Amino acid sequence: EGNAVDITAASDKVVQQVQAQYKDRGITFIKTLETAKQISDSLNDLRFSLMFGIFLVALIVYIFLHNFRGTLIVVLAIPTCIFASFMAMRLFGFTVNNMSMLSLSLAIGVLVDDAIVVIENIYRHLRMGEDPRDAAINGRSEIGLAAIAITLADVVVFLPIATMGGIVGQFFKPLALGFVIATLFSLFVSFTLTPMLAARWYRKGENMEHPTGRFAQWFERRFGALENSYRRGLEWGLNHRWFVFIMGNAVLFAVIAFIAGSFAPDVQHVLFADGKQQPALPLMLLQLAVVLGIVVFGFQFLRAAFGPVARKRLYLGMAGLMFIGGLSMGFSPVLTLMMALLAPLLLIGFVGFFANIGMRKVKSRLILNAALFGLMFPVAAIGGMAFAHWKQDAAFKFSFVPSTDEGRIGINVQLPAGSSLARTQEIVGRIEGVAMQDPEVKYVTSQVGTQSGGFSGGGASGSNYAQISVTLFDKRAFMDYFRSHTERLRPKDVSSTVVSARLLQKIGRVPGASVFVDSGQGGGFGAPIQLSLGSNDHDLLVATAKKIRDGLDSGVVPGIVNPDISSKVGKPELQLKPDRARMADANVSLAELGLALRTLYQGNEDAKLRVHGDEYSIRVMLDLKDRNDPNVISQVPVLFKQGKPITVGQLTTPQVKPAFDQIQRRARLEEVRVSANLLPGFVPGTVNQAVVKWMADTHIVPEGVQLRPLGQADATAREMPFMMMAFALGFVLVYMLLASLYDNLLYPLIIQFAQPQALVGGLLALVITDKALNVVGFIGLFALMGLVGKNAILVVDYANTLRHRGRSRHDALVEAGPTRLRPILMTTLALIVGMMPIALALGRGSEFRETIGIIIIGGISLSTLLTLFVIPCSYTIFDDMSLAIGRFLRREGSPPAPTAPAAELTTGDTESEPDPNAEIVRGGE
Repeated sequence: EGNAVDITAASDKVVQQVQAQYKDRGITFIKTLETAKQISDSLNDLRFSLMFGIFLVALIVYIFLHNFRGTLIVVLAIPTCIFASFMAMRLFGFTVNNMSMLSLSLAIGVLVDDAIVVIENIYRHLRMGEDPRDAAINGRSEIGLAAIAITLADVVVFLPIATMGGIVGQFFKPLALGFVIATLFSLFVSFTLTPMLAARWYRKGENMEHPTGRFAQWFERRFGALENSYRRGLEWGLNHRWFVFIMGNAVLFAVIAFIAGSFAPDVQHVLFADGKQQPALPLMLLQLAVVLGIVVFGFQFLRAAFGPVARKRLYLGMAGLMFIGGLSMGFSPVLTLMMALLAPLLLIGFVGFFANIGMRKVKSRLILNAALFGLMFPVAAIGGMAFAHWKQDAAFKFSFVPSTDEGRIGINVQLPAGSSLARTQEIVGRIEGVAMQDPEVKYVTSQVGTQSGGFSGGGASGSNYAQISVTLFDKRAFMDYFRSHTERLRPKDVSSTVVSARLLQKIGRVPGASVFVDSGQGGGFGAPIQLSLGSNDHDLLVATAKKIRDGLDSGVVPGIVNPDISSKVGKPELQLKPDRARMADANVSLAELGLALRTLYQGNEDAKLRVHGDEYSIRVMLDLKDRNDPNVISQVPVLFKQGKPITVGQLTTPQVKPAFDQIQRRARLEEVRVSANLLPGFVPGTVNQAVVKWMADTHIVPEGVQLRPLGQADATAREMPFMMMAFALGFVLVYMLLASLYDNLLYPLIIQFAQPQALVGGLLALVITDKALNVVGFIGLFALMGLVGKNAILVVDYANTLRHRGRSRHDALVEAGPTRLRPILMTTLALIVGMMPIALALGRGSEFRETIGIIIIGGISLSTLLTLFVIPCSYTIFDDMSLAIGRFLRREGSPPAPTAPAAELTTGDTESEPDPNAEIVRGGE
């Protein structure tokens, strides 16, 4: 076994030996293309990102702890986990490659999470005067459940990726398992190495809030002011919990509406999907907000107007009528049951709402707030449309694989069939001259008479074909600013796509030749845009492909250049079309006709000539000058019937037509492919969607022709179901994990409210940075599902601990939020700075993974800002729901609910905690 790097190193040694052997003859070798160098550059960039991320994480930890021993304890978890992870990956048979190294880069910000929450809690116990040994034991024990939940949430999210099917599953398996291994080791280290070092290195009475250094004192004053501000904001949020809860989630839907509105061509299409009848997403969200608002106000009125027994009887009576009515009308049992459960809720809500209006108890402030919440969605959608028009491009882009800078450009040249080799060489020389004038071009090599893997995905040979390979200078990386180079470097903002567009403009249109410039945007899938057309009618198939090619060439879809079709016009040839009726009358088969024609062109060697014991074959065939003469061919006899010859002209109709250069078939149909390249700034997924929409609107594909996208579009259709299934499985596994840890079915929903906020934050970060969502970026979305829950876990876990100690729910949340603010900010900032080298794409070959860093930074930033306030408010709402379900079950005479911890946490404070309904009144709701 071997890899590109090892094989290249071995080849270099052989080349050096050959060059030394023929040194006296002046033979030298120049490598114009080296794939292994791209792999080495990518791995070097990952190593730099890893080391730089460790340094930044250590800096963040020191700023917050301003204690060298505490920082060292936390940072030691990183190399310990990395070394252990390498050992485990060796056992799994993984090599050091881009995926395995990327898994460790992703884990840098996560590896210190467990150590940070443990060391911060130990430090808190030290401030309370405990002995370092007791502080280490108590601090680790108090935070143990939260640390387990934080770590296992990351593990169960990435495990489905390791078992995912398809090519993508095999591709990301080392990444997923490497991340899981490193994360599990981080939990082990936080429970062993971290408290052990803290017990031995810390001193009794050590207080982080009263440091001696000037910077540390300034930082603690500022952080104390931040804690006080957050405590006041949290108090206000808990007193207006429904407003905060609705606003926090409305922001998420507003971002979705912003992205959806960016695809609309005008305001009419923003509010209506087809501009006429079908409502679009913003209007649907507005309608949903109005309906929910009406129902909520209606229930609030009925709750005050009727007692619990009357409300229960009213609902059960209406549900029974709905159920009987549904059965009598012949509805299915499932539909009948859904109608019986949901219809009474909506009906009661509407009745209560209008009764409330009739009694003039509705406050204008409530109606105004509801209208403002509803107006957020169409306003955000119109803002997205305006942003897309200002940008002159799609606000949200997507593709299957990220566009990478390979440092080379391919130029394919095609002349009309029959062109001479000299004419082709003349065109190639002109293009070579243009390419060498570009300052970013290092080498230019050409092949005349052949194309090895043409622009349409297949090779071709002939005097009218040529291929030019352009190698660019290496692109400047971050570390290049600190070291010298013997040759110039390409600026970081000048990608191979930019150079290819520049060459395309300089070359222009070459008379009598077709020139196709390919910058390698296909990511190993061929051309970025590929369409497969299949039919049994060759003429209709080629005509349709040409219409699509000409339409794309006219610029109907922005961003497309060099459209081409796979079926080219070949040299003129003499074709003989058999007449089936005349052949049947003459009793001549196709085999007999074909054998006669084969003898004319290939020859017959049945006759032999023997001279002096040597035998020579005698080939009988048509003379070369007569092969293309239809008159001569028509007079050639096929058979003799009753002494009369039956000639080729009596059985066939001769015609001179262009030949097919190639015939491709797919699914028992003849296939012609349409392919195209893209200008800089355009991505395959978004443009391909626009192409498909254009073809559907213009009905350019007739009946009898089947259309199928190929390349990245085909890979997306095949692989995306596997990723969505793994995504959904990860969400469910996180819920099951948290439900088992907290022994409650509602508390996990509090924590998982942070997940959609993070996902929307990641997508918004892509919009801001103008990057496309791709299959690598999806891994960032997977990571967010486990990462963002840690903030909510820290708050919820400590609030439960305080309620066990007798605090009221309100007081527990007000204390838990500011107390956990330091570890929340430390872990969040550590994760952000750990991802920063990946997101900035500092090195060569880093474009492949930059979307992961961007998505994680955007998602974790937005979710942290929202969850600091939304999660505590969600906690009170779901806790009230848990209490209401428990009271309902007790009234029904059922045994106590099995979710014991929730009941204990809420009923164990009965003496010291006010009634939840009283809290709602106190909160101004």
